[in-house]
Amino acid sequence: MTAAEDQRRKKNFVEERAHFKNAQKKATSERDAVEARYRHAHTWFREGNLEQGIAELEALAKQHPQSERAARSWLDAGRARERLDQPEGALLDYRRVLEAYPNSSCAEEAAARSVAIRVPPSDSRGRSQAWQLLVAAHGGTELEEVLRFRHAQSLETDAVVEAIVAYEELAKRFPLPTGRYADEALLRSATLRLEERDFQGAIATLKLLADYGGDAAFVGSYRRPAYAQALLLLGRIQRDELQLPEESRATFDELVLRFPDSRLVDDALWELVLTDYFEGKEACPSFRRLQEKAKFSRYARCGALVCGEGSSEDSVLQKCRGYLGQVPGTLKK
Repeated sequence: MTAAEDQRRKKNFVEERAHFKNAQKKATSERDAVEARYRHAHTWFREGNLEQGIAELEALAKQHPQSERAARSWLDAGRARERLDQPEGALLDYRRVLEAYPNSSCAEEAAARSVAIRVPPSDSRGRSQAWQLLVAAHGGTELEEVLRFRHAQSLETDAVVEAIVAYEELAKRFPLPTGRYADEALLRSATLRLEERDFQGAIATLKLLADYGGDAAFVGSYRRPAYAQALLLLGRIQRDELQLPEESRATFDELVLRFPDSRLVDDALWELVLTDYFEGKEACPSFRRLQEKAKFSRYARCGALVCGEGSSEDSVLQKCRGYLGQVPGTLKK
């Protein structure tokens, strides 16, 4: 299909389609034939003939429902129908994805597009109800987990307590370390609890999340960013809201030691500097530790503000004052 791609770059759509037709005839497997047919359909989209592209994709999906391109064909056809202002047709295509291929990589987008068509962005309660209906309709499929996450997200605007409950229910049903959204769900729950001034609830949730951060879920997987984020947020709550600077120091240090490759090591080291600075202690040792462990830190030139070391350029100092202003707690000078 290289020749077809050459014609695509030249925008010779007729020649491009001819090459894909030829590739379909010469294909030695159904998979290759379907792939050529799928690409042939998309040439119509690039040429601006959406109706013909839709017709070919929908025909492909009906004739080869078990193929790897079936779900994608329905999804692409639905998106094209949206461009043609055919919402009901788009919804039918998305419903076919959700009903026939709930475990496919296309299902989440089909669900999101369905909600977007049915409910205007301003109707947050209506959107949360739409997501809840999808959860009920697709329970027990691989799609359920992400649907629950999107439902919880939709509740944040008008129903914070309900959102917290929804996030924590998701984490129970699809727990760590294997649940795909459990870490983000717990982090969002803790953040919402903090906004509601439920400090102890936030701390308990963050500690639960951080406890899972010791090992990867399986060989070859990675530690999730949310584990380090949990410790950073926990340390800030301990220092700024509960006035526990020593506990916050231990938490920031734990982040540095447990997650040495995290991008948040830089921030944890800076938080240690700020904790000393705002408590009226000598901050230079903490600042030098930051310079040593995070040589390319964005905070590395801020020593002039916290301990009289580093650049005194106005532009640098202005940026560093912004970093100092990020600490909201009552330890602040």
